[in-house]
Amino acid sequence: MNLLKSVDAKSRTNIPVGVATMNDERISLYVIDPEQNLLQLLLSDENNWTGVGLGAPPGVGLISGIGATADPAGTSNGYAFALGDDGNIWANYDGNWASLGPMPNGIIAKAYAGASLGESTVNVFVFGSDGNLYCCTSYGSIPNRWNWSGIPSPFGQPVFGTIGVTGMPDVVNGGPYCLALGQGGNIYCGPNPEWNSLDAPPGVQITEPIGATMAAAMTGASPTGGIYPFATAAIIDSTNNVWTFQFDPSSQQAPFRTPLLSGQGSTPVIGVGAASFEGTGCAIYVLSEDNTLWMYLWTWNPLGTPSAKLVRPVGVAVNMKVACAFIADENGGIWCNTWDQNSGSWACVA
Repeated sequence: MNLLKSVDAKSRTNIPVGVATMNDERISLYVIDPEQNLLQLLLSDENNWTGVGLGAPPGVGLISGIGATADPAGTSNGYAFALGDDGNIWANYDGNWASLGPMPNGIIAKAYAGASLGESTVNVFVFGSDGNLYCCTSYGSIPNRWNWSGIPSPFGQPVFGTIGVTGMPDVVNGGPYCLALGQGGNIYCGPNPEWNSLDAPPGVQITEPIGATMAAAMTGASPTGGIYPFATAAIIDSTNNVWTFQFDPSSQQAPFRTPLLSGQGSTPVIGVGAASFEGTGCAIYVLSEDNTLWMYLWTWNPLGTPSAKLVRPVGVAVNMKVACAFIADENGGIWCNTWDQNSGSWACVA
């Protein structure tokens, strides 16, 4: 069901902002509509999408999406972040707007939003054109107060891309983790409280980021002996293998290669996203060269092909019942694949 029926896909398209799972288990997709306003689309069950218009800051048009996250304070609301045509980054919380001001160096090359579950903070990480990372943070008790800070490069090495942002419960060092790609193909996890290098195995060249999430151990026993959250990065390498890299607060990280997707007769070409599913593992989504969506959750699952050519990932969100992957097509439509733990179904939702 397309909730934006007035859109002329040939001349004006919707701009994805981000996806998140609200604390009441509703999956939320935020988009900027052709009138430069923010729209929230909510999935309350497998077949029921509803739309909520959130408008725009007074006198400001929204031009680019940054990200979205659930409220770490536990409410059913969410945060959505977008760049305005006034040059400022804007946050929407429960229909209310707050300005984060401009990014310190003035240019945003890539940005992600994430919640720090342990400290009830919301964080926006941006990757600047100067090769540095910046973070803007707001504490849940004062949602209109935002503070920018620069993040030193890991080990003095410049980063050239960001895989994603995830939050850790405050069991050891609760807080935000940014997973970034660095020179030499290394993955860095930090900066909470410092950067850690998740070195790629010899000969592995990273070519495509998939996403980052908080997930249970993918292989082996966790250091606490139970289900334990790890900051997890998923990537595609130059030989079309899919890897996950995990970092745990006890500083024991173990690269783990999932089974080859090429062994299923398909080659992954686009990383769509990653998310923790029911605390049992990491759901990893990739789009293959034949336009088929695949999900890895302990084994590879083909989720079919929609009636449009998919070209750009939007994000992944899961709740206790379903997992949803959102991808934009070549005409600007946004498609959702909803997996109910048995099969996946497609719908163009925006």
